[in-house]
Amino acid sequence: MRSITAAVLGTVLPLLAALGLAAAAPTFTGTYRGEGEEGAITLELDESAQGSVTGTFSFHGTTLQITARAEGNRLAGTAMLTGTPIRFAIHALRQAEKVTLEVSELDAAGEPEPEARQQFILTRVGGAPDPKAPAAGAPAKPAAPAKPAAGSNPLARTSDPFIGTFKNAEMTVVVKSASGRYQGTITLGKQVFPFTARKVGSKLVGTFKSAGDQFAFSAVLAGTTLKLSTGGVTHTLAKQGASARAQRANPLAARKPANPLAGASRPASGTPAARPRQANWKVLRHPVGIAIRYPATWTAKPLPDAAYQLIPPKPGMENGQPTEAYFILGAAAGGLSQPDDPRLVQLLEGQVMQLAPFLQRSGDVESVKAGSEPGAALSWEGTNQAGKAIRARMYVVLIKGFAVCLFELGYKERLTARDQEVRAIFATLGASQEALDPNVVGAWRWLETRSGGASHSLQKTQTVSENRASLTLEPGGAARRTETYHFMASSTFNNSGGQNTGSLHLDSGPQTTVKEGRWYAGDGRLVLLWSDDSGEEYHYQVQGAGGGRRLILRTDKGSVEVWGQ
Repeated sequence: MRSITAAVLGTVLPLLAALGLAAAAPTFTGTYRGEGEEGAITLELDESAQGSVTGTFSFHGTTLQITARAEGNRLAGTAMLTGTPIRFAIHALRQAEKVTLEVSELDAAGEPEPEARQQFILTRVGGAPDPKAPAAGAPAKPAAPAKPAAGSNPLARTSDPFIGTFKNAEMTVVVKSASGRYQGTITLGKQVFPFTARKVGSKLVGTFKSAGDQFAFSAVLAGTTLKLSTGGVTHTLAKQGASARAQRANPLAARKPANPLAGASRPASGTPAARPRQANWKVLRHPVGIAIRYPATWTAKPLPDAAYQLIPPKPGMENGQPTEAYFILGAAAGGLSQPDDPRLVQLLEGQVMQLAPFLQRSGDVESVKAGSEPGAALSWEGTNQAGKAIRARMYVVLIKGFAVCLFELGYKERLTARDQEVRAIFATLGASQEALDPNVVGAWRWLETRSGGASHSLQKTQTVSENRASLTLEPGGAARRTETYHFMASSTFNNSGGQNTGSLHLDSGPQTTVKEGRWYAGDGRLVLLWSDDSGEEYHYQVQGAGGGRRLILRTDKGSVEVWGQ
């Protein structure tokens, strides 16, 4: 889903200044600590002014060296396990003083392994580092052993599920404990490969030897099944012996009864219910087949990237700037099917934090309705430097494969006063008839040619480029765009006496790209949505008749393309 900042940043920045939220953007630089399954974990990061990030992640006696790049409150990159060739994909989301870190081992093709993904939540440490906490790169100090509970067997130790023998039809893996780490053998046919490994989170990572060379591998357990991966190949083996018996279900463990009161969430006490739409409300229709109604006293202002700002009557103002703003935003849902999908919630959370990082989530995800479709509402609140309460709220619904949002931001008192009206506006969101203006149907052509050159006593250069495109818009809504680019350059060289000493010719050859998707057109707006989830939106006008028609496309930034037939 497109970032909300891409559509409304130019409008929201003055609003942020008026609300006292504008400030230097926070960075990932700092020390973060948390608790893992086997002790303390530490993340140390240093973000440069250009957004590059380096650091270390120390957990369970293991250190990863991180190289990444930050964009807003998100970070993505790779990490290396110290002393091995094993690589990991790193993703992080910063929310105020907390960082959610996701670590996934990469296979031989550089793709993340889903079963080897781990997630950690850490909190930024302020001031001087805690001298009792483990330093970055140092193994966590093991916790003191707990005293056995009364009546328990003091000699009984919890067995390590990795220790044992695992087999399939071709391979046998024997894993033994070795001074806090692991060693053993991997037998394939008559070949035996010794290995050493360590535990990283819930998996084993290590190397095995073959003919003097070392090769990396990793292994994860699913019950009594071991999955060992190396060189892009995964081997599945079963644990042998009595310890491999599957745990049977407890016949006396009754299922928990459903809570009869745990139904759809309701608005908080004191929140007025959304009133039904009024007959004289205006209708805002988008060509893709989505419509929303809003009061006649409100105004809809188009913004770039298919967004709109809804302006209420007599909006709150302070120092010449608005203290409340409302936006309609939309983007492809990317396969999501529920508005409360955790992936969508996390994405919206990150976008709001990027826009106004001082706001904090308030309450749970609220179930709301947009027409007959289920929707969700998320709220954020905070206090600015002047002591004013600020609120942001995002209403979202999935319609026709799009995530459509009604986003509000401003002084809490202003938004609360309009809460009933805004909820009623969101309740009118729904599907409508797709717009397929027959005037744009046809096969359109566009050609752009550019030439240039430079000359002085020792060298003369000439360049020419041609960009040729075709756009086919079928009556049923299918769209196809083919674009061919060709670049040529020629240079001649002379010596100081003016004599030719050589020449150079470059020719890129025709380079063609093809996109297929769907088109929608109505009320002067043409939308092209491609199968790769990219899209374009134009203001359009059709001039002429017959074979001499022209399709004039203008972007929100003012560029113009003239297509002919």
